[in-house]
Amino acid sequence: MRSGWRSRRLLFALVAATIVGAGLIWRARETSLEAALLPGDADAAVLSPSLRASASARAKRLYAAHCANCHGADLKGDHRFGAPNLIDADWLYGNGRASEIEQTLTFGIRSGNPKGRNLASMPAFSEPEPYARYQIPPLDPQDVRDVVEYIFVLGARPADPVAARRGDVIYHTRGGCYDCHGADGSGDEAIGAPNLKDAVWLYGDGSRAAIFETIAHGRAGACPAWIHRLSAADIRSLAIWIRARSSSQRPLTP
Repeated sequence: MRSGWRSRRLLFALVAATIVGAGLIWRARETSLEAALLPGDADAAVLSPSLRASASARAKRLYAAHCANCHGADLKGDHRFGAPNLIDADWLYGNGRASEIEQTLTFGIRSGNPKGRNLASMPAFSEPEPYARYQIPPLDPQDVRDVVEYIFVLGARPADPVAARRGDVIYHTRGGCYDCHGADGSGDEAIGAPNLKDAVWLYGDGSRAAIFETIAHGRAGACPAWIHRLSAADIRSLAIWIRARSSSQRPLTP
């Protein structure tokens, strides 16, 4: 009996020691990766093949756990609720640099974090008071349809020329659309105002109905601030991996 108990105790001790040893090895690897990733900035780290490889394994796990639910397992986003494609060449904020991705991940978009990206949102022009930040006049349904036709013109798509001319006036005057999207409709990456001239759509499929819905009812998509949920190394790993995944569209340069 005593011999059997001693054997079991020895087995338990060996198992515990193995678990502790594995934990220490894991922690040492994590510490080593953090020491390699965090000095300098993300734009420099993304240029290193070894750091990209090291960040990749961690980032895949983190992405599956925290990001795939919105952006999809393939990183291509979801037009139904404005989750952007993360692997194309189009970026709502910035130009797709790893440091810009890291900032978005860290502080979020309309996340409630004071450092988050929160300078603008899309007014709901069919509402009596379209915008909470300051007063702008609403548009009636025909006004909205006219602006839609003008947006079709901006994208070099067939449009009703008469309605588009009316939409042009609304866009550049009482609609105030130019203030965010620019006089030529090319958008503003500093505030996350989309380019209206390309074929990339954050919400919907770019149809008249989808654009009408956005203008009439507004948009204010959000991304969480991960600063209090993930470590700095986790966030940087994700930023590097996402930047590298989009490298087929953009060269890996700072």
